[in-house]
Amino acid sequence: MRTWQIRENILKLGGSGSGNFGHAGRPGKRGGSTPQKGGGGFNADEWNAMSFGDRMAKWEGMSVGERDKLANAEKSVISYQDMLLKHGGERPAFTGDIEEVLDARLAATTKILGKDYIPEDDVPMIKQTVMELDSYLEKAGVDPASRYQLTMEAADALVAQDKEALNRTLGDHGIHHIRGNIETMTDIITQQGGTDQAHQMATGYLATVFHDTGYLAPPARNFLDEGHPRWSQQHYSEHLQPLVKDAMGSRVANEVGHIIRTHDASNVDWKSDTIGSACRVSDNLAIFHEDKLPPLFRHVPSNVKVLDDLAAGNIDVPTARSRMQDNVAASNLSPSIRTNLTRATSEINPVSPKFILGMMGGSVDKLTWNKGTLDVYLKHEPKAREYQKVLDLGQKQFAKFGKAYGYSAEQFGESLQFEFKDPAGNVLLRSYVDKTLLEKLFLALRMI
Repeated sequence: MRTWQIRENILKLGGSGSGNFGHAGRPGKRGGSTPQKGGGGFNADEWNAMSFGDRMAKWEGMSVGERDKLANAEKSVISYQDMLLKHGGERPAFTGDIEEVLDARLAATTKILGKDYIPEDDVPMIKQTVMELDSYLEKAGVDPASRYQLTMEAADALVAQDKEALNRTLGDHGIHHIRGNIETMTDIITQQGGTDQAHQMATGYLATVFHDTGYLAPPARNFLDEGHPRWSQQHYSEHLQPLVKDAMGSRVANEVGHIIRTHDASNVDWKSDTIGSACRVSDNLAIFHEDKLPPLFRHVPSNVKVLDDLAAGNIDVPTARSRMQDNVAASNLSPSIRTNLTRATSEINPVSPKFILGMMGGSVDKLTWNKGTLDVYLKHEPKAREYQKVLDLGQKQFAKFGKAYGYSAEQFGESLQFEFKDPAGNVLLRSYVDKTLLEKLFLALRMI
């Protein structure tokens, strides 16, 4: 999901291909391309030293090509990932048992000096996701050697993304978000009942695991992330597409890249773009998931109260940051994780955005497939409403999604209900909310 919309509030204060294809290979890895230093000329200190107005004017005045050159995603993403996982050493050799190799790799990458490198509870979620991917690859007829390569790439990408998410406060892009998208996508695809679900699910899993890797590019790590879908796709094309092509053929390899590139788009076409539509809807519905809650608040819940005090004007930003840092220091988290979460407090801003959609406070209760329409049942979540009073977790991205189907943000903010239709008038997506829950929501909104 995009977080471009709240930047103003915050900023005011080797070789091509991947796998064993004759390339040099990443140091300490099996397969991939040798990392390149730098990020295509992006100088974070230079950009961060600019005023907000000058910074946005410069970035928006650049062409897409110029922005992509600075991101240099083909090289910078994998280089940064390798840096994040350097402590894990070389990938274990394939023994013929995917789970055995995966356990060894996760044991090496998710701890450092015997302490948690990412939160302990996140590791089983990563393993579950990779093992499910492997199961679908196996059912789709992919050979064990290719499965080994793809599962190792997936495991490393998930650990790296989860680690980077600890530094940020703009909505999670680690395993919690990815897992939430996967579960929604799976629900949609299985209810549709396609004839080749193994290939469908493998395609969807691959796209979802890698859809946000562009956030590892230098500009995205410094709040300039509107290009992250392109950068994710560029990283995929350079390092992963050859692997997928070798394992599942050109059609699937191309489709995965297309889904990654368009994952934040608004178009839904259940007939001719089933998997892409499922992935896009899943990502747009992610704002209803507690999974999007930034790690600074998920792993240190006492920081939510600090946000409430900041929103109410009871404390200033330096005090809020100091209290959050104290809460992080007092937690039982490992030193490495505390360091990252402490760094994330620097992103706390003084503004409590009054987004209409920020008052949604809903979550997805269930999804049903009804004669070509995906019905989304929402329930009111007071806790989510509290989070969304002070954080944009992607609401404006959802507003963009609704606008593409003629549905205004004001309408949605008033009722949580929507009905998206295609040009022919066919309903593609609609929501239902229990009347009692709506009455409670209206009462809550009047009290804000």
